[in-house]
Amino acid sequence: MTVEYLKNIVIQAEEPASAALWKTVKSLGGTCCVVDREDRFLGALTAADFPVFHSSRLQAQAGEVCNPEAQRIAEGPDLYLRAKRVFEQFPRIMLLPVLDREGMLVDAVFKF
Repeated sequence: MTVEYLKNIVIQAEEPASAALWKTVKSLGGTCCVVDREDRFLGALTAADFPVFHSSRLQAQAGEVCNPEAQRIAEGPDLYLRAKRVFEQFPRIMLLPVLDREGMLVDAVFKF
């Protein structure tokens, strides 16, 4: 079960892409993390993904339109230092999902 403070940036893969769009737009980090039923991270959607998001895709599920290659970071030592390096390398990223060894979403690091 996703921790309470992440609920506004997490969406289940089978939920509509339109719901993912809404969560992404209202997210402070401009990112929506798509997870399966066990909270395993499947990918992300960012505000930048939606300008090219065709309205016909709104009937799709969030898991079908998310980016499975989205940047993420593993929990562990030096988490914030490693996150800082990712933010420096990819300046448009505002939020990094934090995953445990099993790929479960356990936290998020915001750029600011």
